[in-house]
Amino acid sequence: MLRLVAQVGVVTVKIGMMTIKKQCFSANLSLCCAAHRSVSQVCRDIGINRPQFVRYLKGEALPSANNLGKIAAFFRVTEAELFLPPDQFRTLLAARHKARRRDPRDMIFEAFRSDQRRTDQFQGFYHSHYISPSWGYSVVRGLMGVWLDGGVLQTRGILRTPVRNRKRFRKAGYYGLMTAARGHLFVVEKTLNPNGALCETILRAEPQPVSGDLQGKVMAVSSNAAQSVFVSPAVWRPLAAGTGLRAAMKDCGLYALDSPELPADICKYLKTERRLAAR
Repeated sequence: MLRLVAQVGVVTVKIGMMTIKKQCFSANLSLCCAAHRSVSQVCRDIGINRPQFVRYLKGEALPSANNLGKIAAFFRVTEAELFLPPDQFRTLLAARHKARRRDPRDMIFEAFRSDQRRTDQFQGFYHSHYISPSWGYSVVRGLMGVWLDGGVLQTRGILRTPVRNRKRFRKAGYYGLMTAARGHLFVVEKTLNPNGALCETILRAEPQPVSGDLQGKVMAVSSNAAQSVFVSPAVWRPLAAGTGLRAAMKDCGLYALDSPELPADICKYLKTERRLAAR
C-alpha cells in the first residue's frame, strides 16, 4: 500500500513538473512571437505547421527535439532558455535587446548566424545569371559556391569576363555572407578590391521544381564609367551532378539574352522579369 502511494506521488510530481514546463515554454514562446508580424509568418519561417505551433502557444504540448531546435535557432535563444521562468526569460531578452542597441554591429552579425537545419539544402555550387549594364546589358554567368563555416553561410563568386580584344579573360572574385529570413535568402558580397562596391542578392528560398533554380533579384553598381545603380532579375542554377569546377568555370562569361548557349527557361525568366521591372 505504501509503495502504491509512493508511486502515485512520483507520478503526480512528474505531471506537475511537466505542466510547469509547458506553462513556461508557452509564455516564453508567446513573448518571442510578440516581436513578429504574425504567428503564421513565424510558422512559415521556422518550417512548422501552424496547428502544431498553436498547441505549443496554448501550453497543450511540447515540441519534439527537432522542432525545439528549430524554434530556438529562429529566435536566437538556447533550448534551455525557453524553459526559464517567464519573468527571468523576459529580463534576459530585454538585456540582449539593450546590448544590441548599444552596438548595432552585433544585430547585423547575428542575422548571418545560420541554423544548419534550415540552410543545409542551399550549400553547394551554382551558375549565377543576371543582366549587367556594365557589359551592354549582356547576361553575366558566374560560378557561385555556398558553404557553412563556423555557423555562418559563406559565399564565393567568380566572374569570368573578356578583356578588350575578347581573346583573353579576366577573373574577378567576390566574397560574401548568406542568411535565410522570411522565406528568402539574403546575400551580401564584396570584391577583393578595397574600393569595390557591395552587391546584394535576394532569392526566394523555394527552389524551382526539377531545375532546383533559386530566383530573385540582384542590386549592384555598374563597373563602367557611369557607375549607375541597377537592379536585375537573377537565377542561380545548381551545377549538375558530376560537373567539375574547371568545366563549370569554362561555361562562365557573357551571353546575349537570347543566346542558344543559355538554358531557354533561364532566358525566359530574365526577359520576363526585366520587362515587368521596366513597367
